[in-house]
Amino acid sequence: MVSTGSVNAISQAIDLVRKGGTVMMFGVPTKDVKMSLEMSKVYSKEITITPSYAASETDTNEAFRLIEQGTINVKKLITHKFDLVDSAKALDYAHQGNDSMKIIITNSETLN
Repeated sequence: MVSTGSVNAISQAIDLVRKGGTVMMFGVPTKDVKMSLEMSKVYSKEITITPSYAASETDTNEAFRLIEQGTINVKKLITHKFDLVDSAKALDYAHQGNDSMKIIITNSETLN
């Protein structure tokens, strides 16, 4: 799993992943960045490359700022709260998907 936007890290992951392995790209490279990829490595090692969008540091900081200023009320997104001792129940509920958007697991002192 590559958790940085560094193309050097992506390249290293392709070099180091085992035959038949998957390189999961979670970090977001800078916009318009390009990298050279030796495709023979991908084919000969039968590598799967899977991207997954993650917010950039700038996006995350902006989101935190908006939440901190009260511009965005994230409490409205929380549909269910579970105590830590009920974690298994919370995970089962999330797995079912029913009417849950965001499920919070916390200790009983911070549920309010």
